[in-house]
Amino acid sequence: LGDDVLRELGLLDTRALDDLQAELRLRNFVTTLKKRETSLVERLIERLEADAKRTGQESSTLGEDRFLHWQEVRELHQSGLVTIGSHAHTHTPLPRLGYAGAKLELARSQQELRDHGVPATPICAYPNGNVDDAVCAAARDAGITLGFATGHGRVSNGDDPMRLRRINVHDRSSATPAEFLCLILGII
Repeated sequence: LGDDVLRELGLLDTRALDDLQAELRLRNFVTTLKKRETSLVERLIERLEADAKRTGQESSTLGEDRFLHWQEVRELHQSGLVTIGSHAHTHTPLPRLGYAGAKLELARSQQELRDHGVPATPICAYPNGNVDDAVCAAARDAGITLGFATGHGRVSNGDDPMRLRRINVHDRSSATPAEFLCLILGII
């Protein structure tokens, strides 16, 4: 990306960091953005994509974090090893949308799964783990029976099925079988 865009975002210093430090800095930046207005974030994404095109980069090749393609989602489903659930349609934090907006987001995401050949399941992981009473009601009314927030840990008997804890698996937490086992067991 161009220096002018990075400077405006306060990220120009990331060029001088090693890969791990730069990744952490950018993840913190994204976490901050998640709290901003959706329209602001959408405008920023459009600007970044335009800058990537201007500099001859495909935005889909920028960085390691990317979404799965629908063919990959279908392959995962067909493997029988995983269950594909909802993560809402646009990844907007659902409490911002109120009951009606949250219900629409979840229903649209389930329809999107079906439209791409993946059966919709009554499971969702709330975007950013954000959930409140209105979101729980909307999720139930959209056919969701299990909802995962971002509280870290294993599920226990008696937990609210619409506010389940989870274990966030990512590349740094599962680089080796031992690290993955420690994560699942709650050691790290």
